Amino acid sequence: MNKKITGTAMVLMGTLYSGLAIAADAPAASGSPITLSVGGEAKMQTIFGGGICAAIATAADTMSRELTTTSSGTITTSLVAIGFAAGSTIGDVTTMTFTADPCGGNKIKSPTTTVDREITFGASGTLANGLSVSFDDKMELHGGETANSKEFELKFGGAFGEILVRNSGDSPVKDMMAGTTGANPDVVGSTVNGGHKRGTSGFGDINFTYYAPSMGGLDLAIGYAPSSAAPDGTAGLYLDDAAFKDTFSIGASYSMAVGDMTVALGGGFENADRTTSDCTSLATDLAAADAATTSAALIDALYETGACGDEANTAIGADITMGDITLSAGYSNMDTDGADQNTLSAGLETSVGDFTYTVGYTQETNTALRKQQGGGKVEDVSRAMSLAAATALGDGVDLEVNFSSSEYDEYAQELGAGTVTAWRTAVVITVGF
Repeated sequence: MNKKITGTAMVLMGTLYSGLAIAADAPAASGSPITLSVGGEAKMQTIFGGGICAAIATAADTMSRELTTTSSGTITTSLVAIGFAAGSTIGDVTTMTFTADPCGGNKIKSPTTTVDREITFGASGTLANGLSVSFDDKMELHGGETANSKEFELKFGGAFGEILVRNSGDSPVKDMMAGTTGANPDVVGSTVNGGHKRGTSGFGDINFTYYAPSMGGLDLAIGYAPSSAAPDGTAGLYLDDAAFKDTFSIGASYSMAVGDMTVALGGGFENADRTTSDCTSLATDLAAADAATTSAALIDALYETGACGDEANTAIGADITMGDITLSAGYSNMDTDGADQNTLSAGLETSVGDFTYTVGYTQETNTALRKQQGGGKVEDVSRAMSLAAATALGDGVDLEVNFSSSEYDEYAQELGAGTVTAWRTAVVITVGF
């Protein structure tokens, strides 16, 4: 992974301060032009679901599937073909156990009702010098507890564009990516990648994004995160021990009319260099494979199935709108020094009367660093199909009924439980104010 984003933090910070300085030349008008606002929403979901619960599979000989275990010599030959050093060997374990029942022997109880609540506080206005300022913060209320979500946004705008300071972990890649209609549905259990990858681990704390003024349908955003860690509790400043430092991100979107259609393209790229690699060595992986008693541990040790080290994220998508119909397609990739994640999605949205209907399909793949001795890829794959219908019941009150069907193929569990399937349907009422 040798992709880099050129530029330095000084470029972005210089743009930020010069833009504010230019806009601040004129004196402020008397009185405060800032107005305060309070909003929020409560979302109640009544959920029905099934799947994922299953008794632990019978132990099986996973090692013989991955390595030629007829002798110590053939085991060595297999390990070398995978990528281990010459002479490497491990002991033959004829049975490996599999993942336990995630439900602990119980069944899913339907229906389940959840209520999510949040309150947002905002302040915004335009100063006499033309500088617009806004601030938004959110308080999430879950399970009787009150917690600040830390997802605040402070924005400055003017003829120079906009400058956004936030702590949400979002970056220009997520801001600009198009084509996500119908992607990343709610499912019972989980998916391989948790949806589209639209940002790296480098955007973990306070970050800055500059949005250039629109130019003929083209929008450009540049992001910078000085540290993935929060400031030190004692010093009150960043230390140089964060996992990721000086992460840059760039995103762009373009919209144009083609006859009766509107085509929107958008995506971005982000690069995050890890300060100290967290990838394990071949020697460590070999020792872990030798000590493995579970199929998951053996597969991870042989092939490196987890993401680690430097990260490079690419995401791109497109929306094509024709009247009341929007077709969407998106692709994202997270390239790391370990495993790589890829996500593909396609969706359709249309309005009929007072209802909006959405159909989506998402496929997520996690590809291990090393291949099988025969050259085949080691991949975990999940797929999800979703349907949704939504309408407004009145001012500030929305109703949605959605359904998803998903399957999860984990390579390490193929000889055990195999493909795990699940379904989920929910009735959602959202009250906003």
